[in-house]
Amino acid sequence: MSAVTLHLHAEAAPIGTRGIISPTTAHRLIQDGYNVYVERSNVRYFKDSGHAAVGCTLVPADSWPDAPLDHIIIGMKALPEGDFPLKHVHAHAAHCYRNQAGWDRVLMRFHQGGGLLLDLEFITDENGERFITFGRETRPVGAALASRETEVRTDYSEILEHDVLTNRVSLSSPVAPFVTFESLKAPGRKLTVISGISNGSHSPDNQLPIYTNSTNSDVRPTVRIPTPSGTVTLTIAMIPYLPSLLPREASESAANGLYPAISLLGGWQNHGVWLEVEKMYRDKIAALTGNQTTKA
Repeated sequence: MSAVTLHLHAEAAPIGTRGIISPTTAHRLIQDGYNVYVERSNVRYFKDSGHAAVGCTLVPADSWPDAPLDHIIIGMKALPEGDFPLKHVHAHAAHCYRNQAGWDRVLMRFHQGGGLLLDLEFITDENGERFITFGRETRPVGAALASRETEVRTDYSEILEHDVLTNRVSLSSPVAPFVTFESLKAPGRKLTVISGISNGSHSPDNQLPIYTNSTNSDVRPTVRIPTPSGTVTLTIAMIPYLPSLLPREASESAANGLYPAISLLGGWQNHGVWLEVEKMYRDKIAALTGNQTTKA
C-alpha cells in the first residue's frame, strides 16, 4: 500500500501565523509512513526550513486545489472563499455546523465536488473529550483585555450586575441571549466591558446579538456599543482569532494536541475519531440537499 500524503495548505494572517503540523509532529508523521507536503508560507510561525529539514516536501502556496485526489488537505481553519467545487478530503475547522453565515455554500462546495469535510473542531477521543480546544492558551490574554473574568451560566440577568463579561462559550445548541439591546436599558446596569474569543457574531445562535462584527486586535481592538441615554457606556472586544496573538503557544498546542488524530488520517475510514465527524458531514449534507429538493 502506497504512503498517504498529507498536504498542509498555507493560510493568510492572522490565522496563517499558526501551524497545525509542526516540524516535530511532521517528523513523527513521516516516521509513521506518511508523505507530508507543506505549502510555503511567510507568515506561519513554523518556518519552511524547519519542515524541509525533517523531510517534508515544500510546495507553492495555494497549490492544494490541483493536488492529486488522494492527497488529504489539512489546515487550521476554513478555506479561502471561492465557488469552485471541493474534490479532496479536507481536515480543518470549517465553522459551518452551527449555521454561521455562508455555511450552506461551504458544504455545497464539498457536495458538488465529491469531497469530504472532516471537521477538526468536533473530533473527540474515546472519552468524548475534544482533542484540542482552540484558544486555550490565550485565556490570560482574553482576561487581560477585560481585566476581570465573570462567568454566569444560568441566570443571565445577573450579567448586568457585573462590570465585565468575558465570553468563551461554545454552544452545541441555542440558548437565550446573554445580553440584548433591551436588557441594556435595565436601571443600575454595571456592565461596561465585554471581551472574549468568538467567531459566532454571524451565527443565528449568537449569544451576544448586540454586535454583528468581530473586532480586530490590530486595527480596531474595541467597539463602543450604542446604549440608552442615561446609562453607562458599553465597550466590546470580541476577537475571533485571538490565539494568533500567541502564535508559538497556539501552534505548538494545536500540533501536539492533534497529532494522535492526524496520525490516524491515513486510515480514517477505520477509526471512530474520524468516522464520527464524517457522519456529521453526511447528516448535514443530507439535511441540506433534502431541503433544496423540497424547495425545488
